[in-house]
Amino acid sequence: MHSAQQTMADAAPTYRVELEPPRMFSVKEELAVNRAAVGRKPLSRELRYRLAHNLFTLDQFDESIDILRALDREGDDFRIPHMLSAALMARETLEDTQGAIRAALRAVDLANSEGERSRALASLGKAQLRIEKLDAGRKSLSDALKANIHNKDAYKRLAMLDFAVGRTEAALEFANDLVGRGITHARVLGVLPLAYAKLGRIEQAREAIGLDRHMHKAVLPPPPGWDSIEAFNRDLAQELLAHPGIRYERYGVASANSWRIDEPCLARSKLMPLLQRLLQDAVGAHVSGLAAATDPWMRGRRPSGVLHHWSVITDGDGFEEWHVHQNGWLSGAYYVDVPDFIVDGEGPGGCIGFGLPEGIVGDGPHEAFGTRLYRPRSGLMMLFPSHAFHRTYAHRGDQRRICVAFDIAPHDVH
Repeated sequence: MHSAQQTMADAAPTYRVELEPPRMFSVKEELAVNRAAVGRKPLSRELRYRLAHNLFTLDQFDESIDILRALDREGDDFRIPHMLSAALMARETLEDTQGAIRAALRAVDLANSEGERSRALASLGKAQLRIEKLDAGRKSLSDALKANIHNKDAYKRLAMLDFAVGRTEAALEFANDLVGRGITHARVLGVLPLAYAKLGRIEQAREAIGLDRHMHKAVLPPPPGWDSIEAFNRDLAQELLAHPGIRYERYGVASANSWRIDEPCLARSKLMPLLQRLLQDAVGAHVSGLAAATDPWMRGRRPSGVLHHWSVITDGDGFEEWHVHQNGWLSGAYYVDVPDFIVDGEGPGGCIGFGLPEGIVGDGPHEAFGTRLYRPRSGLMMLFPSHAFHRTYAHRGDQRRICVAFDIAPHDVH
């Protein structure tokens, strides 16, 4: 006879994992095409915007800023000063940050919706906080949330400001208020364990993450045409290492000293679509089998989600800093190639660890909470709530560790 919990799981509809349409070209290839077009004839305003966007995405901020400034002088378009503000912030100088504030204020004026206004105000608040204008930054971020209560960037920065100035109780109260209103994105749920830990409530911090309940690991089967997942992974590794979009480092991400592929599945890719379908089936089956629960993360489950993925490739000194995946509900990692010395090792090198960042909660709560290490192996898929803080450790070896990371983003992402 089924238990009540199993009955609820049996009654739950099948969870649908949908795939993003593949890109025709990598951003690097698209940039090359746009550059070639510039040499033949003047580009339209929209194509120049696309060129600036390509450059911004590839961290070529100086050239992107020059194009955006010219576009901004030619007419009013919210997208231009909004991107200009972000590009100026990326150069990380006082003068550029002041320029970013001016660009963000212009974006606020040009916003055509409350959503755009919220995004511009969040950028403004970020820049103001960077130059220690704390009161102005708090007001901008609060106004961003008034315009769109779902704005993750604004919420994150406001919560981190509260932690920095000792308003931990206020941060916890606000997070719980949002959860009570049904707002359960990864930034809100990620603040709860941080606040509990800072207040010394370690068991509540563990409960808020729910790793014991929601961590899932499985070795995937090979797709048709391969006798083993190891054989498939060897071929997949070759495709990734030859990918036209591979790049070293990217500004603003958790990866350090790492190679990245932001769009691993192109229209001409042969093996990434097969991995997509493996993940689609495995994630769909796992989430469909989850019993109904009352914790906030499970209440945030939707009937379907979209698979978004990228690849991180590390040499011996590559690692990832503490982070969450703010745009996901469920996140994961699939390990394509893990050197034997990591698989058979004993220390943290090459492992993924789940815990709380000491830079936010402090050394004492970080140590009291602890770090749970998981040792990867080729073919292993790991799934975990997107709000769970995690990091990886440099393996110090002479071989590469290849991983495909992914999020399952709910369809109602704001």
